[in-house]
Amino acid sequence: MPHTVPASEFDRLVNLHANLRNIDVYLDALHKKVKDTRTVLESDAYTVARLYYNTVRSLAKEGSAEAGRIYKELSPYFKAKHPGKKEKVDETEGKQDS
Repeated sequence: MPHTVPASEFDRLVNLHANLRNIDVYLDALHKKVKDTRTVLESDAYTVARLYYNTVRSLAKEGSAEAGRIYKELSPYFKAKHPGKKEKVDETEGKQDS
């Protein structure tokens, strides 16, 4: 005689599956909102950091030693390398005076 599963057990499993699907949909939406919020916060933080860097750079150009030190420390993080953009080459580099 084949083993059978009571209809109530099957119904319970179907309901659990539906409930888990609803939770999954909710979590996907929540994950997207958290990710979007994090992106906005990262953008805001970068904007503030860039403003600080530009201020320090201006002060360094005006001769502030402390700003010069900070500018030198921060410069590697803000000097962007743009793909496809050629760096200027110093044509006098490597030449000897004749």
